[in-house]
Amino acid sequence: MITHQRDVYNWELDQTLKIVVYIDSTMCESCLYNYLSASSQFMDKVSSDSVVYICVLQNRPMAQIQKFLLTSNISNVIVTVDIENKYLRKNNIDKYTNIITSFLLDTNNRIVLVGDPLRSNILKKMYEDKIHQIINNNSM
Repeated sequence: MITHQRDVYNWELDQTLKIVVYIDSTMCESCLYNYLSASSQFMDKVSSDSVVYICVLQNRPMAQIQKFLLTSNISNVIVTVDIENKYLRKNNIDKYTNIITSFLLDTNNRIVLVGDPLRSNILKKMYEDKIHQIINNNSM
């Protein structure tokens, strides 16, 4: 799913948890494609309808992203382009100026964890454990 030219800071989704990743424009094209593929693989392992993975890309050419999404098998990751940096400004994440800034958000869009589960096995385990804990607590 691709979204474009929208306010992307108010996620009104049915999922209990959201992994939101902000990727700035300095990431090279092949690195971005590899990251999106890894995001999809991570979601395959999570395998829960209670979790959504959202990649917010800082201003990127839409044709570039559409071409990749049409030729890849990424159906479990939402990709949106933050054309006017609204997400960045609205959420005050410009102070976390890394190429990638990742958050696990709860149902109320509160931050549960910060850090990229795809770039650290420790964070990956923390995300998986916290996701399973929250899902199990909500199913009771």
